[in-house]
Amino acid sequence: MLGVPRLVCNEYCELATLLFREACPTATQDGVKIYEAGWNDAAGTPSPVGNHAQLFVTGVGVPLLLDPTVGIIARADFPTIENGIAVPSAWMIRPSTRIDYDPYLPGTQASCYTGSPADCVLPSGASARGSSSTNVWAMNSLASDVARAIQQGCYRPANVLYFIDTSAWTSLSGGLASPAAVGQVGHALYVLGPGVPAAYVNQQSGAWTTLSSGMTSFAVEFAVASSGQATPQGFNVADGNRNIWSINLQMSAWQEVP
Repeated sequence: MLGVPRLVCNEYCELATLLFREACPTATQDGVKIYEAGWNDAAGTPSPVGNHAQLFVTGVGVPLLLDPTVGIIARADFPTIENGIAVPSAWMIRPSTRIDYDPYLPGTQASCYTGSPADCVLPSGASARGSSSTNVWAMNSLASDVARAIQQGCYRPANVLYFIDTSAWTSLSGGLASPAAVGQVGHALYVLGPGVPAAYVNQQSGAWTTLSSGMTSFAVEFAVASSGQATPQGFNVADGNRNIWSINLQMSAWQEVP
């Protein structure tokens, strides 16, 4: 992961989780829960942050939303955000900002960090490190969208693409993963370990199965319309025994892939 030139949002979430597990290996036993939530457009319900992933953490005092991609932290749990409940601006901070230019290069214009791509002026011979001149502007634009969505309560349940309890995800659990309850509810995938509050998802609806050895990976199958909108069509999940389980939105039950 550290060898690639850049990461996308879900990979930042997973890297942040791995770093936390490394720093606090007993946190799971102490009741800390880390969830990764993915958001996407739904029919008639555009996602306020596009296709994007964020973390939700409980068991550390107040519940937290963490966005490792843009460096935003908010005091909020998943049901609050999912149901479009506005979060006061005083409960949100952005303690860090990632940039793709060297801020110490002489002559780099401030517009590279705050303006549009067309405004960016770099010193002669200088270039972005592994990225285009649009990245700084795009990152700040995404951060503004995330902040607005949190403070104005713009998320909706239909925007949930997936919700993963990392205690049931073998590579992120910090050890042996818990058994995973895997569900397809509406257009969303849920992977839950033990102790997930009932308010997070109704396990009496949708199609569910249990993976006794936890989950090792998952994939979302999309159909892409001529407009470019991607709509989830199904999910594939691999368990700790290397079995793959699949479901699409027309199926009523999970099936093991031969």
